[in-house]
Amino acid sequence: EMPKLTDLVVREQAKNIFNFLKLTHPFLTNKGEVFYNPNKSVAEQINCNSLCIELRALRRDRVIKPYYKNFKLYRFAETELERLYKFLSELNNKGIPYCLYYSVYCYDNYTMAVNKQGKKSEEWNNKIAINNAIATQMLIMDFDNMDEDDFIMEKIRLARLGIETLDIFSGHGFQSIILLDKPTEYEDLLRKFTNLMLSKGFKVDHKIKDCARVMRPTDVFNSKELVKTEYINPVIIKTNIYNYTEQRYDLEYVLERINTLETVVEIKEDKPKNKEKIED
Repeated sequence: EMPKLTDLVVREQAKNIFNFLKLTHPFLTNKGEVFYNPNKSVAEQINCNSLCIELRALRRDRVIKPYYKNFKLYRFAETELERLYKFLSELNNKGIPYCLYYSVYCYDNYTMAVNKQGKKSEEWNNKIAINNAIATQMLIMDFDNMDEDDFIMEKIRLARLGIETLDIFSGHGFQSIILLDKPTEYEDLLRKFTNLMLSKGFKVDHKIKDCARVMRPTDVFNSKELVKTEYINPVIIKTNIYNYTEQRYDLEYVLERINTLETVVEIKEDKPKNKEKIED
């Protein structure tokens, strides 16, 4: 069963998730500004007022439809923190096993998500998708099903390149985030980055490829085992920040440093897929 949290713990959970997203998506504070894309016309430019981060709750109790509900975070203000607290309180009080994810990219909530079947979302449940993802300010690696000793070896390789990461213990592995000094609208970034890391021998999850990707934040519960019938006694594990940093890097610097490593395997450049990715 999902642990029932006290109101005080839910408030702390909301604060920790809020601060984590503020660290990973700092450009969400640019309200009233135009998110300028030199590849688009003036009429096509996105105003930051329509940008948001999605927090998505997926049920983990073997239901036919795992989607439960989501939350849209538009800015880092006390009113938004209070809304997030109320959202988490509702989830806590329902007692439904779920996993919570956040969108790696911010997206334009004025553009309805379109899934791989071509179905458009209703306004009330709009979410991150390839067609409405706008920008990110992070590079992310998923070291899934990896123990701490092996993960430390991966971190040492990055540290030798002069790259420090913000790390999350995800319940059955680790996620490492490289914070960037400015946002990028390059929609194919995660695919290029994951393929680069794989080519250099890093043991990252090969599925972290598209701009609709959602990942686990800190201070939530990994309940994924609940839907796997092979587990007799499934466990629910809390995620947390394993290593904290506010260090930011220029994107080109990161790519150049990683490219100094020897290529150990040739990765075939797969083409971007025109569909959603909804979970790690």
